[in-house]
Amino acid sequence: MHYCFFPSFYLEVAESNYAKIHTELQKAILKNYDKRKRPVIDQYSAVFVSTYVYLTHVSVDQLEQTVTLAGIIIMKWIDEFAVWDPNKYFGIKKLTLSQWEIWTPEIRATNSVNGRGQFYEISRRSHVTLESINATFNIKIACNFDYSSYPNDVQNCALGLFTIQRINEVHLIYAFEPSVLLIKLKLKRYAPYFKTAILLPAMISFTVVIVSYFLPSPVSAIYVLLGNFFLIDFFLEDLLALLPPVIGGLPAIEIANRTYQENQTDLHRIIFKNYNTDERPVRDPETTVVVQVHPHITHISIDQYGQTVTLNGIMHMKWRDEKATWEPNERNGVKVTNVKQWEIWYPKIMYSEVYIYPRFSLKIGCKFDYSTYPKDVQKCVLGIYTKYPLKQLNFTVADFKNEMRQAIGKVFDVRLLCFTRLHVIILKSILHTDIILKRYAPYYNSAIVLPATVSFFVIISSFFITNPKTAVYILIANLFLIGTLIGDLMFLLPPAIGSLPSVAQIFGFY
Repeated sequence: MHYCFFPSFYLEVAESNYAKIHTELQKAILKNYDKRKRPVIDQYSAVFVSTYVYLTHVSVDQLEQTVTLAGIIIMKWIDEFAVWDPNKYFGIKKLTLSQWEIWTPEIRATNSVNGRGQFYEISRRSHVTLESINATFNIKIACNFDYSSYPNDVQNCALGLFTIQRINEVHLIYAFEPSVLLIKLKLKRYAPYFKTAILLPAMISFTVVIVSYFLPSPVSAIYVLLGNFFLIDFFLEDLLALLPPVIGGLPAIEIANRTYQENQTDLHRIIFKNYNTDERPVRDPETTVVVQVHPHITHISIDQYGQTVTLNGIMHMKWRDEKATWEPNERNGVKVTNVKQWEIWYPKIMYSEVYIYPRFSLKIGCKFDYSTYPKDVQKCVLGIYTKYPLKQLNFTVADFKNEMRQAIGKVFDVRLLCFTRLHVIILKSILHTDIILKRYAPYYNSAIVLPATVSFFVIISSFFITNPKTAVYILIANLFLIGTLIGDLMFLLPPAIGSLPSVAQIFGFY
């Protein structure tokens, strides 16, 4: 007699016990867990986060000079609060939790073009296994493209990641060196058939031209040459559609960054013990706070049809704080400290100069005038003001570098000019930033003169042909040629030539 044993019932019981123990372990860990508190017993020590970026997809936009990255950020750190004894929980050594249940470092991209929208670029709905986390991301970053060696060009981009926590709280570690995590991207164009795409149509066209000389009928030879002409036109049009927006190097985008290497938590507690963030940082309430402002634009997107300009960048602001003071000699010579945006820091004794760099993403209206196209220069204005009246707050232009040149798909060159003015009606200080957009069209004259010259010679050559029928065919082919060239030219023209009519007349006082 044979007996068969089915262990399925035992397996279900084991799985049920494991799930129950797993749930009890989660409750035990999260019972007194504070996810707003850094996972170190000594709050004066930093959390070291080992980070690795795994890219799953890269999308390149040559016109806007941006790169969209999708992938996973793998982070690992030691949590000194989420601990347990595996012997008490049947040897369980790994535990999976939701990301929002425990403390996790908040990661941002230093060169994102989404401004304030980058809060949603890194997912916060992933899971955590013990002290490691695999967060997905979809980030769009700016990149300076150089097409001077096309089609063998190699583009070098960089993705910078940092945490909003202070440097004495969280260290990002990559290759065993704590720093701002910088991921270098090397984009090498894959064009193995580029030479074939150039030589093959040329050889075919050359062969057709040679064959036409051996045809006994001149009319047949003309038909063959006309067909060859349209064939070349199709090949050139497909080739031009794949070319990058500009051949040559683009001007560099200068990004001003400040890093603060020292930070003291004790110093922050002393400074902000009786500090009131709702009060202006002056001892005399009648004193006006002078704020130096400089908008640093890192990326610009221009919509000629909507006549709007989307700006992404950092707003540099600086002012004096008479309440946040300390003696550097009593703090190991610390003269500069870094705090969060809703706090204040002070680099000198007696007075402190406050810097703040909030990111912004603005879409402003701009009246474009194309009357001098293609040498048109557009001027847009970005106005910034606060809720405080002029008596309490006054803007001044900061002493940063007040010019920036950046190519937007090599369509416009950009220059920034900052100045302040007084709004008489509302009595508020307004910072005006003039954005001057100068169109970049070095080959415009050649694109007009060259097709016109070719068409002119085709028309002249038709008069020297003895056969009228052949001359008519040549003129018809020339007509199609002019139509194709004019179509390509009209596609690049702005939506209106000349000043646009006003919908309403608006009167204002300044």
